[in-house]
Amino acid sequence: MRIWLTIAGFLIALFTVSTIVMDKIYSKRLELDEMNLLYKCNECGKLHRKYQEEIQIRLDKNYPSYHRCPHCYKPASLYSGEEYPWMITNPEAPKLRLRDLRKIKKLIHDVEQYRKMDRSIEKFLYYYRILPAKEKSKKNQAEMDNRRL
Repeated sequence: MRIWLTIAGFLIALFTVSTIVMDKIYSKRLELDEMNLLYKCNECGKLHRKYQEEIQIRLDKNYPSYHRCPHCYKPASLYSGEEYPWMITNPEAPKLRLRDLRKIKKLIHDVEQYRKMDRSIEKFLYYYRILPAKEKSKKNQAEMDNRRL
């Protein structure tokens, strides 16, 4: 009787662990497929992938929003045409592999950390009045522009 309980417990544990591992693999695959979505610019016709937009949004303060071309900032739509073999290794928009996804996620995380540090340093400098306040600097700039005219 004890042997059957031990075997049943072992099988249940094995099933649970395999289910958790399969869920993790499936979620990583979904995330990879999402980052590899291919977009085509409506204006310049260039192809780009979603991970390029993610990086561009975090690095460039002037980047408008999602579904925009990283080259010309014009609207882009999801590319639904035929995918040719050259699109996988296209130098402008290469398809990510799983280890590349890890690198991209680490890069995005690092950029977010640097932004947080920059904001805290700016708050510190404004608090000790080393940097002028944003509103005052805009007013001063407007006054300087009026004086030049």
